[in-house]
Amino acid sequence: MATIVITGANAGVGWDACRQLALLPDTPSTPKVGKIVLTCRSAEKAQDAIERLVAAGCARELFSFVLLDLDSPMSVKDAVGALPPKIDKLCLNTCLWDAGMHPSGLTKTAMSLVGDAVLVDGLLAAGKLSAGATVLYVGTELTRPIISFSLNQLQAWGHANSRTCFNTITDSALEAYPVENVCGCIPSRGEIQTYANAKVLGHLYFSNMVRKRPDIHWLNTSPGPVVPTTV
Repeated sequence: MATIVITGANAGVGWDACRQLALLPDTPSTPKVGKIVLTCRSAEKAQDAIERLVAAGCARELFSFVLLDLDSPMSVKDAVGALPPKIDKLCLNTCLWDAGMHPSGLTKTAMSLVGDAVLVDGLLAAGKLSAGATVLYVGTELTRPIISFSLNQLQAWGHANSRTCFNTITDSALEAYPVENVCGCIPSRGEIQTYANAKVLGHLYFSNMVRKRPDIHWLNTSPGPVVPTTV
């Protein structure tokens, strides 16, 4: 029976993913879910989410929770230790919609991406994610060149006066070059651009992980426009 971990599971897409997985029938093509672990910033939010899942017809014994704050590398490392010893499916659903600055110097949105990377790297190092596991990264339509979104070229960390954008991914680093070299590229502004930038970097991180760990299934999908995330 599968053990599934879902980040940002107390609301929106994360919560409804928990609900749908818990209600899946046990068939040969759909192995029975054994445990669903919600990760949330507070015990209160996690307990409330579980009560709502039970009220929606889900079996209480399927659920447990682990505290996780992607803004804090220490919290992420603690969560790595607290999560089950074997994780079959990991859904990275959390990404803050916040253009404000984190004390680290990154935007708060970008910091949640760093938290995802610390979480995945920690679980791999601990052997909790191993060959045959699946990691799903919840992306966004904003990372595609959809003209109606009117988004600009990737500018990675969102400093208001920055004149650097990131264009090329290598095995070891992103190469930076002046924004003037990109036609029509201007510094990012606003929460939508900051959110899209962080998600693009998430895609690049996952592309690198596909090469590094081909024994794990790395999936990237977008749920489509879901703002506000009240499913």
